[in-house]
Amino acid sequence: MMNGWDIAIIILLVAVAALAVWLAVRRKKKGSGCCGGCSSCPGCGSCKKDRGDENKDRP
Repeated sequence: MMNGWDIAIIILLVAVAALAVWLAVRRKKKGSGCCGGCSSCPGCGSCKKDRGDENKDRP
């Protein structure tokens, strides 16, 4: 049988998961950061290809 502490921990875990999902959706809608797919990312600003620095990571 579950007591009060078990229920509190479950509620806390659900709240943390919901917050993580909400933040991920908000960041995706905002468009901040780079998705990693520079070919499908028209001028995101943080890609090395957009800044012309494609050779700076090579030795």
